[in-house]
Amino acid sequence: MDKMLAMRILVRIAETESFTKAADQLHLSVPVVTRAIANLESQLGTRLLHRTTRSVTLTEAGKQYVDGAMSMLGQLDELENSLIESRAGLNGLLRVVASAGFGLAGLAPWLKSYQDKYPEVVLQVATVDRPVNLVSEGYDVGILVDHTITSENLIQRPLATYDRILVASAKYVKSAGLARVPGDLLNYRFLSEETGSNATNVELAFRLAGATERIRVKPVFLTPSPWLLRQALVNSMGFALIPRLFVEDDLQSGQLVELMSEAELLDRSAIQSLVYPTRRFMNSRLRTFIDHMLEAAGSRGGLLA
Repeated sequence: MDKMLAMRILVRIAETESFTKAADQLHLSVPVVTRAIANLESQLGTRLLHRTTRSVTLTEAGKQYVDGAMSMLGQLDELENSLIESRAGLNGLLRVVASAGFGLAGLAPWLKSYQDKYPEVVLQVATVDRPVNLVSEGYDVGILVDHTITSENLIQRPLATYDRILVASAKYVKSAGLARVPGDLLNYRFLSEETGSNATNVELAFRLAGATERIRVKPVFLTPSPWLLRQALVNSMGFALIPRLFVEDDLQSGQLVELMSEAELLDRSAIQSLVYPTRRFMNSRLRTFIDHMLEAAGSRGGLLA
């Protein structure tokens, strides 16, 4: 088998930690992938991967080989891309994943202006309301809220910052009583945006009268969807920490009210970032997309600013 292909297979296995996922993403069969690694290890006279029934990880020799392979393949890809693009212009498929809800209203114009510049690039955009492993799921780039990013070894470039506030319905506050100090919130039912690590409790920190006070609240309702979280609030199920942009209209109508507004809520920001693999070289589709998104974010101060 061609050694370059074997190198690509090894790099993809390292990224996805899976023979099956690597085979799927490279459009090869698992036996072909397995045989390629066995032949490569035989040629090099060393083991490149630790394999168990549950995981695939690189050996020290494997890490060294993958680092060199990524550099070589990156240079080759960049050379090939530059030759192709010089003859046919920028084209091909770019796989994008975005956090559902966050900034989607402002995202579409940015995608349009990118394709106005590069009309032959096909944008395949998925929206999710769950944590995302960019590499193992085969995406080229993500526009994601910080707590949904699970992949390691990614470059993360902030695009927008969202202000989060504590909110409940006016009806719920009337029945549960007005929260005047942080401890009063312990008598409320807490609704939470699911992050994978908050099933037990969530810490809320306040600065009030120059002192910091922290409480821990246990969620009674968890959802990865900010839209469903808003609906739960509107239906008086409890209170939640939610980006202001999702409930602005409800606050103006009086259906929802902000809690503890006289206290400074600490750690209240949610950040949406542009994320992509830490490869030294990248194809021109990805490079131009990154440059375009960062320029657009800089000119408007964030997706929804």
